[in-house]
Amino acid sequence: MSFIIADGFDDRFYISNGIDDDDNGWDLYDSMYYDDWEIARSGGREEGRYGGWVVSPLDDKMYQAYTDLEHSFAATKAICGGMAFRGVSNADPLYISNATSGVGLTIYSSGRIVAEYGAVDVESRYTCRMTNWLWHYLTFDCNFGDPGADYLKVWIDGELVLDITGVTFSTTGATDIQLPYAMTQLDDIWLKSDHDYFMEAQILALFPDGAGSYTDFTPVGESSNYLNVDEFEQDFDSTYNYGVSGDKDSFAFMDLDTTGDVHALVVRVFAKGEAGNADELRPFVIVGGNKYNGTSQLPSEVRYGYIQHIWDINPDTSVPWTVSDINAIQTGYEVV
Repeated sequence: MSFIIADGFDDRFYISNGIDDDDNGWDLYDSMYYDDWEIARSGGREEGRYGGWVVSPLDDKMYQAYTDLEHSFAATKAICGGMAFRGVSNADPLYISNATSGVGLTIYSSGRIVAEYGAVDVESRYTCRMTNWLWHYLTFDCNFGDPGADYLKVWIDGELVLDITGVTFSTTGATDIQLPYAMTQLDDIWLKSDHDYFMEAQILALFPDGAGSYTDFTPVGESSNYLNVDEFEQDFDSTYNYGVSGDKDSFAFMDLDTTGDVHALVVRVFAKGEAGNADELRPFVIVGGNKYNGTSQLPSEVRYGYIQHIWDINPDTSVPWTVSDINAIQTGYEVV
């Protein structure tokens, strides 16, 4: 699996408070952070994008997300990714570093683009000004940790705007990546640990619209299991499904009403464990009549958080997903 994260923020991204609820390797910090997303109490949905909606554990209210999604790679040399972004004025959507050196990218509202590494600044100019609060799409491909063979390529709205090759970004230490590094809003963000990048991607959330093959969990709040997990805005303990070891739930989903390539399927479960719980929760997908398990994780006893698994390809056919594949699957979760 080469995908590290994929999130379109079409459902609410819940903030934990210093606890790694989903054990996905992203750093968690104190105060109002989830996976190092810092939140600012402002904004509304504009131009069809969500701009990174998050839910504060302090008051369970929804805010927009700004700045600093961070991840550390022990020995990763290949990293590519993409995101829709917009900045207040100048945008700093990418920073990659380690203990000895780093490379940062700044996109100014004038259209000037500057990549900095060591004592070197490389400038380019984008043909379109970064007008405040207009959305643009950035794709990047970076090799990090091969002295003399490192590179950074950056595309904005499909146009190659920066191409640095044959350089040294880093020689020792773990690689950290931050997206973004300053006041910038994000949507449709993805990262991969390879060089198999693609241009603009749309990341969509699909919600259950019917019962699947398994209904072992006990519904609380609604009479049918799928009705307890079909909401866009999570209602926490108002409606939920309760299960014990061996229980499984699965669901039919609304259709993916689009065309094009499908790069990955993310199954995300919003869950919390009881006090003293030692059982883990595992997402799964049913495709072609066969059940394929994701990675199990122990849910937090303190607060709700996401447990997820990403399938890059269809596990039943071992080839990329298609829209018709997605529209025929069931997904669910089980206690193990």
